[in-house]
Amino acid sequence: MQEKAHSIEAVIEKHCAFWERSNEQAVLQQVPFVRWRTKPYPLKGGDIVDVQQIVPSEINTAKFLGLRKPIPDLHYGNRIDCVMPLYPQAWMSGIIGCPICASGVSCSALGAEYGDIAQAAEKFSVERAMKSDWYKYLQECTDAIVGHADGKIAASQFHLRGIVDMLAAYFKEDVLCLAVYDYPDMIKQLASKFTELYIETAKSDIQKRGLWRGGNVISWGVYAPGELLSYQVDASNLFSRDMYEDLLLEFDAQIVAEFEYSLIHTHYTGLHVIESLVKIKELGCVQINLDREAVPEWSLDKVMQACKTVQDADKCVLINGELSRDEVQTMLDALKPQGLMMLYWLPEDWNPLDIK
Repeated sequence: MQEKAHSIEAVIEKHCAFWERSNEQAVLQQVPFVRWRTKPYPLKGGDIVDVQQIVPSEINTAKFLGLRKPIPDLHYGNRIDCVMPLYPQAWMSGIIGCPICASGVSCSALGAEYGDIAQAAEKFSVERAMKSDWYKYLQECTDAIVGHADGKIAASQFHLRGIVDMLAAYFKEDVLCLAVYDYPDMIKQLASKFTELYIETAKSDIQKRGLWRGGNVISWGVYAPGELLSYQVDASNLFSRDMYEDLLLEFDAQIVAEFEYSLIHTHYTGLHVIESLVKIKELGCVQINLDREAVPEWSLDKVMQACKTVQDADKCVLINGELSRDEVQTMLDALKPQGLMMLYWLPEDWNPLDIK
């Protein structure tokens, strides 16, 4: 069942066939489970574990990016490797003006000081955001990691959260959930500005990184033979499918349409919006994090139905997470191999109590 890859050229060829949905067999790779552990956030004055607000000038860039670590192997079986920051990231949240806090386990945003919600869209400036310290630091880090890769390996797109995630960070989730009822037009106006900012940021990122072997590699271990955008809609779980589609899908579609290849990252808790996401004509792939170690009453049937929805819309599917060998075979029997990639670990590969 497990495919074996013998060269980077062979793996790239499989990934190209995946995007074309011409692969006769699903692209499979059993990967090691990455143990959960604290990673004290690297600041110049010493690493931090407890939650603390940070600014870009305080970050130890070399440690944050792993610049002193050796370049990894080009691929792990059918999963293609790349270089990227070694710690959690909150780029878009910082760029739009949210205070950023880091700790031993996360890097996240506090709500921005936006004032009255009804005025937030008018006050927000794309030009000002692109002059922010976080935007400048993103350019500095991208240049540094591209130099580190030195063409020997791909440099991944950094973690750029999507429009719904930016809104949730800007207002905080509870305020956003009320604001979409009271100020839907203002939310859309602000989302439109965020979309302009996102496209500028992601385009700059791709331009700086350039193409590696004719394409891009992203953190999920996927290569595409051209410019590839990795997008996400994590905070979509705050809304029903209809509400999400009415309010925000147009902005996701506008972003995706700007890039040659695209992947939208979802979680098990966000499967309800997949029917909406596949309406985006230009979308190439839906990636599903299984999250079974964190979700009660997890259902393989629910995941497979979501995958069929994606495949019926002529999109690719990327699965990441825990699956038993029998479950892998069940999915292979139920789904089309064309445009299907599964990067999984086995249940016996991890222990939920093994956290360091």
